Amino acid sequence: MSYIEIDDSEIAIDAPITNNLITKLRDNLDAIKNGDSSAPQTTTHGKTSIINRDVLKRSTPTAGTYIIWHSQSSADGDDSSVLSCYVDTAGEYKIEVNARHGQTENTGDQLPLNHTGTVSLRVTDHSDDTTTVLQTDTINRFEAANYSIDRNFATADQTIFLKVEANGDRMRMVFSLSIGVADSDTMYGIDVRGNLT
Repeated sequence: MSYIEIDDSEIAIDAPITNNLITKLRDNLDAIKNGDSSAPQTTTHGKTSIINRDVLKRSTPTAGTYIIWHSQSSADGDDSSVLSCYVDTAGEYKIEVNARHGQTENTGDQLPLNHTGTVSLRVTDHSDDTTTVLQTDTINRFEAANYSIDRNFATADQTIFLKVEANGDRMRMVFSLSIGVADSDTMYGIDVRGNLT
């Protein structure tokens, strides 16, 4: 079944609920579910989504402290680890990074003073395959990197990467990445997913 636009007059205040309107609603849901070419769709890395999230979206996201995505990880001695978050809705987001050094399971051992960790936050725009480094920090013993960046994505199809490297055989880096918006209503229609690397 094809997707049929519903006219504003059909859903106006005091407009009657007609058999024609109910039939359009039923057929439109089927068209969306079945991926009919006439129905609203989005494409995410070559995969077609069931529904165009712009139809659901109440407002354009603005950066804030309402967390809509969060993940954490660690990297141990001379190793690295990456957290990634895919954003498929244009708007402004607060990207929050928390990283600190720690010890491995050998808790009785003291960390050498020269052991450090590196924290790198970057964004890849898949529409033009460009990567932007937002911030890079080196964390020494007893130090931490805690900061947030308000980032505006003019287009969708962006991936935020947080890469952390532990430099030293007994070095452990513990870190987290959070994405926030200004209010809870904004979350409707936002597509933010993690760990696509």
